[in-house]
Amino acid sequence: MGTGHMGAALAGLQTNLREEVLSVTVPNVDCQFFPSASDLLLLLSMMSTCLCFILISCLTFLSLSQGLEAQTDLPSARISCPEGTNAYGSYCYFFNPDKEAWIDADLLCQNMHSGHLVSVLSEAEGTFVAALIKDTGFSVTNVWVGLHDPKKNRRWRWSSGALVSYKAWGNDAPSSNNPGYCVSLTSNSGFEKWKDMNCDNKLSFVCKFKS
Repeated sequence: MGTGHMGAALAGLQTNLREEVLSVTVPNVDCQFFPSASDLLLLLSMMSTCLCFILISCLTFLSLSQGLEAQTDLPSARISCPEGTNAYGSYCYFFNPDKEAWIDADLLCQNMHSGHLVSVLSEAEGTFVAALIKDTGFSVTNVWVGLHDPKKNRRWRWSSGALVSYKAWGNDAPSSNNPGYCVSLTSNSGFEKWKDMNCDNKLSFVCKFKS
């Protein structure tokens, strides 16, 4: 085939392809089907609000659940003491107006809920014990507590075994001229100060035991 005939064939082929391309029908697309930019922004805003609400709800539920668990784990702020006794901290206290020697008073306290004569371990506890004695309405002079000097070497011990970390000695106490080896609360101090006395003296007393 000559070059003239080849050129004519190529020209005819290009013409046919052009006609076929032009004959392809592009379908009509309804652009109203697609949302506008403002609609998309509104939709995203609504979705964000919904997600935030769900997240806040979940966090609130979790917080409430943890709060309920914490309340369940907390120990009761009130302790239960037998009738006729008074509660302070985690102990129960009982004022006995009967007059006994120190050793007998401590034994009576041991027989009462495995307690001891009261150990006064802080100023606040001392104030409580003093108020307890005064509120009974009994007219008493001195009142036994659990402090004593078992070896008579002026090394004081609580009968309960508690550490002697707080002291509230009255004037001229403990005495060096007329030493006593058991300790009482004095009425002239409002039952807040301590005085060493003869352990055989018979006094009213306060017991202290675990609730």
